[in-house]
Amino acid sequence: MTANFQGFTLIELLIVVAIIAILAAIAVPNFLEAQTRAKASRARADMRSIATACEAYHTDNNAYPAGYMTALRYGLPALTTPVAFISSANILDPFAASAVALSKRFLDYELVNPSGKIIEAGGGTYSIDPASPGAESPGGAAWWLASRGPDKSFGFQSSNPEYDLRKKFYESDTDPEPFLNTLYDPTNGTNSPGNIYRSGGSPVNRALKLMN
Repeated sequence: MTANFQGFTLIELLIVVAIIAILAAIAVPNFLEAQTRAKASRARADMRSIATACEAYHTDNNAYPAGYMTALRYGLPALTTPVAFISSANILDPFAASAVALSKRFLDYELVNPSGKIIEAGGGTYSIDPASPGAESPGGAAWWLASRGPDKSFGFQSSNPEYDLRKKFYESDTDPEPFLNTLYDPTNGTNSPGNIYRSGGSPVNRALKLMN
C-alpha cells in the first residue's frame, strides 16, 4: 500500500506569496515610521538636556555659550568644562547621515543677538561677527538648536543650504511662511521634510517663537 502525498497547487502558492507581499507592504513602512518617531523623540530629549544646561550656564555666567565658529566647533565644550552642566558636549544628531564628517553630525547650535542675527565668526548678511569693529549688539539674547529631521538636511537651497536657512530665520518677522516650511511637522507624515528645533532665552523674532 503506497501513501498518497499531495502538494500545494500553483494557485495556492501564489495566494500565499500575495498575502506575504501585502503584509510586508504594510509592515515595512510602519517599521520605518517607528524608527523615525524614535529618532525624533531622541532628538527632542537631547535638546531638552542641552536647553537645561544652557540656561544653567547662563545663570552662572550671565551669558549663553558661544556660537558657531566663535568657539571650538565640536559640540558645546563650554557646557562641560570647567563646570559640567551636561555630561557630554558632543551630542550627535540622530538624523545625521553616518557618511558625513563627525564634526558636522552634531545638533546645530546657534547664538542670536537682540536684532535677530546669528552670532558667528566671519559674519555675513544675516549673521554678525562679534569680533568685528563696532559690531551691532554682539551679545547673545537667545539661542536655538536644530536637528536635520527625517530629510537629513538643514537646507532648502542646493548651492548653499545653511545660508538659505539663515535668511529665512532672519526674515521671519516680515515673512514667516518660508520659515514655517523649515519646521518638521509629523502630522504631515513622519517623513515630513523640515528641521526639529528648540530655542531658549529671549524670543527676539518670530522664528524663535515658532521653534517651540
